[in-house]
Amino acid sequence: MFWFDKENENVVFMDNRELEDTLCDGRKLSIKPDVIADFRDIPYSDNTFKLVVFDPPHLIRAGKNSWLAKKYGVLGETWPQDIKQGFDECMRVLDMYGVLVFKWNE
Repeated sequence: MFWFDKENENVVFMDNRELEDTLCDGRKLSIKPDVIADFRDIPYSDNTFKLVVFDPPHLIRAGKNSWLAKKYGVLGETWPQDIKQGFDECMRVLDMYGVLVFKWNE
């Protein structure tokens, strides 16, 4: 949802799922990452990227069939530890002088 040019060959899109769905208003939802993986265990070597955009789920409560859960994902009960682990992984794969962008919503 964060990046609009999904065909940019300079970008690697990672998500923990692939999904095709039609939302309640008829819009199509398509999540087709280049890599399916967990942000707590990024499958790349140390110092791989000059730029990392970390856009984890920020919802704690959402129904399993809600469009918000489908579109953005939902955090589990251990979300504070999960986010910390995600930051650690982002910093690990980020190059020494790279840039980390963190997207969050309260």
